[in-house]
Amino acid sequence: MTRRTDAIRSLSRSIFGGAQYRLEVMAELRSGRPFSAVDLSVLIVDAPPGKSIHTELKCLRAARLISEVERPSSDRSKSFVPVVCSLWDASRDLVSMAEAAAEREQAIAEVLRDAADNRPQLRTLLESPAIQFPLSPFTQPDNTNNTWR
Repeated sequence: MTRRTDAIRSLSRSIFGGAQYRLEVMAELRSGRPFSAVDLSVLIVDAPPGKSIHTELKCLRAARLISEVERPSSDRSKSFVPVVCSLWDASRDLVSMAEAAAEREQAIAEVLRDAADNRPQLRTLLESPAIQFPLSPFTQPDNTNNTWR
């Protein structure tokens, strides 16, 4: 899994109480076109297992955010259409925010790694378990012991 995917799924878990794929699924629905679970598995980078996509679709359907579209009886896959709402654009904005955070985290890590390669004392300091600092905007200070969680 990439740093980008990890950041998006971490944000999704935080927002949706453990549903790590929901934000990615919702972000792909902004077009308003009919879609199936197979369509989503092709569109999503580092796609989750098909079962997970189906689970997210069941949740969105239960919330009445998507509805099933009639298909020919010979077609085994179900198609859905999202209801018109700004939630899909907001989901895409949140994905973009998580992607930007992952890019910043990657850039910071590269700068620190390069600096540490040139200064052994810095490498020792950065690898010390006593030094903890946030690389992501999704971390929060833990004021009880002056660390970040």
